[in-house]
Amino acid sequence: MASQCSSRLGNEVEETLDHISLMPKDVVASCVLSKRWIYLWNSIYNLLFSNRNYTEVENFISFVDRVLTCFKIKKFQLYLYYTSHWNCELKISRWISLAVEREVEDILLCSHDANLTYVLRIASDYLH
Repeated sequence: MASQCSSRLGNEVEETLDHISLMPKDVVASCVLSKRWIYLWNSIYNLLFSNRNYTEVENFISFVDRVLTCFKIKKFQLYLYYTSHWNCELKISRWISLAVEREVEDILLCSHDANLTYVLRIASDYLH
């Protein structure tokens, strides 16, 4: 009986997890909840990135770079705080280019830094 409940719960939670947008670190951390989830984080398509909890900008940049280049995602959300002490315009351009190249369906860019001004340049190849 307990095995049946745990199996049913595992299936329901797995189906639910496929529809949840999570912070990438939370997605990876959720793998410890079940042996069946060990590689499930590779199939999460909606990712939200925020530099709010990163003390080292380089770690945040490296993490976003790795995820964008290694995984197929559908929704890319980027929330930026404290952008005045790094050249984020170049990185934002690179991330958006990567997202477009990888055919991301939904891109959301939010900044909580009033000093950030970003101009999005889109190559005519991408305009339909």
